[in-house]
Amino acid sequence: MGLDPPSDQPDWYALEIKGILREVRRYGDPIEAPLYDGDVVLLASNPAALGVTWQNGILYLNRLTGTADWKPVSALTILRSYRMKSH
Repeated sequence: MGLDPPSDQPDWYALEIKGILREVRRYGDPIEAPLYDGDVVLLASNPAALGVTWQNGILYLNRLTGTADWKPVSALTILRSYRMKSH
């Protein structure tokens, strides 16, 4: 796809919401709502979590089970949405 993904940075896991939003904006443009598979969302959870839209739902890491999970978009509260920047 011609993308240059960031390398894994362990300090990301300790970021506050402002830091998460700053990092996500480096790779994505804010949008009103997720509409397409692959849009990134910041979920209202504690701690904050990122997810990605897929087939009318959100894929995210479920901290209770420690596994990837999928829920319908309507089942989760979305704080912000982003779409990958075009190059």
